[in-house]
Amino acid sequence: MQTNGKYTLIFNLSHDGDGVMDQYYFYDIQTKIGGSNGSPWDFMEFTDVNEEWVEAYESFEDFGLDSDKISETLYNMRLEFIKTYLNETSDFVPSNAAIPSDKRDILKKEVKHDGVDYFTGNLVFEEGDEDIIPLDWARKIK
Repeated sequence: MQTNGKYTLIFNLSHDGDGVMDQYYFYDIQTKIGGSNGSPWDFMEFTDVNEEWVEAYESFEDFGLDSDKISETLYNMRLEFIKTYLNETSDFVPSNAAIPSDKRDILKKEVKHDGVDYFTGNLVFEEGDEDIIPLDWARKIK
C-alpha cells in the first residue's frame, strides 16, 4: 500500500486454492471513491464508500490524474513485492508464487491470544492514518 496524501494505491496478492491472483486498488482520499482491477492498467469502474458505481468517474483522468503514472506505480509495487518477498519464479508464472521459508516471518503481524503469540499470516508493511486507507482495508490490518 502506498499513498501520496491525495490517493492510496494497493497491490494485493491472494490465492483461491487453484492459484494466485493479483488485484490492484485505487482510492481517492478526498472523494472517498475507489476502484479495483485485475491489472494495473485500464481502471474504468469506480465506486463510492457504499460500493455503488459512480458514473462520473471512468478513468484516472476524471480525478485529474495521469493514468500511465498510476498504472506504472501499481505495476512497480507488484514487482517490488515479488522481488522482496516471493520466490524468483513468481514474476513469470504467478501460479508458482510462493514465499520462501527464509522470508516467511518478515513483517508478519503478531497477535496475542490467551497469553500465546500467534501470527495473522498477513504481511503488514506500515501502520498508518486510517483516513488514507479505504475502510474495508483499515479493518483488515487492525
